[in-house]
Amino acid sequence: MKHKFLGSIGLIIASGLLVFTACNKSVQNNLGAEGSADTTTVKNKVLFLVIDGAVGDEVRKAQAPTLVNMADNAIYSWDALSDFENNANGSYLTWTNLLTGTTSAKHGVTGNSFSGNNFATYPSIFTIKQARPGMKSAAFTASQALADNLAADAVVKQSFENNDAGVINATKTELASANAADLVFVQLRNVENVGAASGYSAANAAYKDAILTVDNQLKDLMNTIAARPTYLKENWLIMVSSNKGSNTPFVPGAGEIWSAFRDTRHNTMFMAYNFTPYPISGYRQQQSQRLFRI
Repeated sequence: MKHKFLGSIGLIIASGLLVFTACNKSVQNNLGAEGSADTTTVKNKVLFLVIDGAVGDEVRKAQAPTLVNMADNAIYSWDALSDFENNANGSYLTWTNLLTGTTSAKHGVTGNSFSGNNFATYPSIFTIKQARPGMKSAAFTASQALADNLAADAVVKQSFENNDAGVINATKTELASANAADLVFVQLRNVENVGAASGYSAANAAYKDAILTVDNQLKDLMNTIAARPTYLKENWLIMVSSNKGSNTPFVPGAGEIWSAFRDTRHNTMFMAYNFTPYPISGYRQQQSQRLFRI
């Protein structure tokens, strides 16, 4: 069980790091009879969206159209784990798991407090700028605590406390900029707030609506990327993950053993999608429209 958790979190961090540590390179696309070959310089970029409180299996049941469409061409799971220990699994802990790629045994964060953290030894992904000073990162959050503690090293930082719409608008401005960041991190809070207030279930209309709202906001961000004038010379990795699941612990019955996979507090979703880098203007633009202008 432990290895499955570490694999899903490690994939998030490793995928992002792979994009940044690889040199930008020319990509040859040999179309044969369908078009002429073209060589262009592709710049790697990442959009990383974290949806607080999105229980993986409930997101699957909600059938959010953008995420469902992405899953056809993505590495994804509706049964990922935020943690493998039987603990409180608060947002501070799970944000830190995601952004450091380690667990509380190393980063030192437990529950809903950043006290006792070991970020000096296990820093967040934003500290990568120390190794790549030319890399630009941006963080747009619905939590000031996350911005202050985990995104302190981001080049661009804006926080909108419990205001997802503000986060999305600021993110769209960044994505539309000619000098858009190489890593754009987005954290949204409304799904968690609705779930905590009325239940983390797709059968709950308010919770399902909150998921579908985020899904539509994701589509908006994707379309903003596709509309970039430099889009044909960019290779975007889109990562979407929940930080945690519900707030209801699984209590084993007589003779049962606690399992993270049966505890909806730990049930998250994860998706890694790559805009396929076809450096042929018409074809690539048609593909982005087919996939995301829905």
